[in-house]
Amino acid sequence: MSGQLDDSISRSYFLPNIAREARNARTCGVPYRWGFIIYRTAYDDQELWDQYLICIREAIMRALEPWNDPLGQNSWDYSEDEQIASADVKASFEIVTKEDQATLDGKTIDEVREIFASWVASFPDEEKGGHHDPRYNYFLYVDKEVLEMFSEVHFDLKMTEEPDYLDFEMFVVAVEAQLINWDGTVSDKSDESRRAYKRWQYVLLEAIPKLYDDSMRGAEVWFQEFKYPPSAKRLFI
Repeated sequence: MSGQLDDSISRSYFLPNIAREARNARTCGVPYRWGFIIYRTAYDDQELWDQYLICIREAIMRALEPWNDPLGQNSWDYSEDEQIASADVKASFEIVTKEDQATLDGKTIDEVREIFASWVASFPDEEKGGHHDPRYNYFLYVDKEVLEMFSEVHFDLKMTEEPDYLDFEMFVVAVEAQLINWDGTVSDKSDESRRAYKRWQYVLLEAIPKLYDDSMRGAEVWFQEFKYPPSAKRLFI
């Protein structure tokens, strides 16, 4: 969907690309959903996984609030445009998970990358909505290590009354797969390429929307703003 409508409202919001698509969809009466596919590769603790998904949604909803001062140090009023954009973006967000233990349990990032590539290749190009749709170029990966890191934070979270989810560092692994998923192949054979070293990065949960919005600007953004582990992509930096 193009930004055929006046997008002055979406431009005032810190996620202008998602806001534009969400507003156009609402105005035209057509469905629009955004959000990365989440692949689960650890199945030892169902309760922890359920809590992790809850925290993903809570952290993202908190991050989607309109803001002028991201650190919350000033009590500025949000503009009406920002409030409209925030409501549109919140309403169109969805969490989609892949949780097939038989095929995903213990799988590595590269193995899931090929599974994801095969899944994307099964859709016709026109259904994928263009090569800049992040849902078909990147995915989120959750393994035992990610859940173990979350379990440490989750204890503190449970002990906090009315927690602000931006105060807790909870991570996911974001994986790039744009080089292999459009022609139906399952290998880009780029192990010697500089890009092979930038296939995945840690992302704070609240930074997921910003990564999605940035990725809508084009393929190079991932590589230009890549954070080498153990550093992580953050919402404000």
